[in-house]
Amino acid sequence: MAKYVEYKYKSDKKDVTFCCYSERGIMSYYFFNYLPSENHVKDFFQSASKENPQIKNAWENISDVCIFSEFELGNIGFGSPDGAISFKANGENFFIFIEAKFNETYEKSNGKHKIGDKDYNSTLKGQLELRARFVKTLFLNDTLTEEAKIEENPDDYAKKDYFYRDGKSNKENRHLILKKGVHSLVQKIHSCKKENIFYLAITEESENPFKNCENLPNGIETGKLLWMPADFFIKSVERTGELVVVLSN
Repeated sequence: MAKYVEYKYKSDKKDVTFCCYSERGIMSYYFFNYLPSENHVKDFFQSASKENPQIKNAWENISDVCIFSEFELGNIGFGSPDGAISFKANGENFFIFIEAKFNETYEKSNGKHKIGDKDYNSTLKGQLELRARFVKTLFLNDTLTEEAKIEENPDDYAKKDYFYRDGKSNKENRHLILKKGVHSLVQKIHSCKKENIFYLAITEESENPFKNCENLPNGIETGKLLWMPADFFIKSVERTGELVVVLSN
């Protein structure tokens, strides 16, 4: 069961209470209240890249940082990422999809689910795979005009998705219409080279669960999988001295 998280913001002028539910609430607070100030953006990128020397060196001279909280890629499309960050580094565009399981390890989130199970796409592995399937679909299109429809051409693995097996897809593939804000988001992603798109998992572990893992997300190169511990975010916001963090079941 997800935990309820309450943040109490204290000010000399007035008290404001942020009531943030589960991972998305925490991430919304972190992204919009904590990350933009001081050197917190630098700290974030250092933590996200510390186990990958190749991108640690590439992610220098960062600029044009754009922060996304939860956004929608469609129930019959590619789900709802917990967040994302786009930025420039050394003149190149980058994009990171972010998925968080603050109260679960990678293994616990996945459980015994395998693709084709009804709840598979709610697991961390399934969510990461949906984002990768979205990127794959996106880059099959050279022109991405507003109101355009992008449609998945599922490979043998994706065809096992419950979406295709339960008959509810109405013989349609997963798809997304690029309306307004979604179109702007897609333009940012498509401006990147495919090798500059990464997938960040945030979990309860204290060590990287992707190391020596036999159950990695399908369709994502190991070097594109990033990891950060949930404690990094909790301790970050606690250090401001302006928050009382209450975790309860």
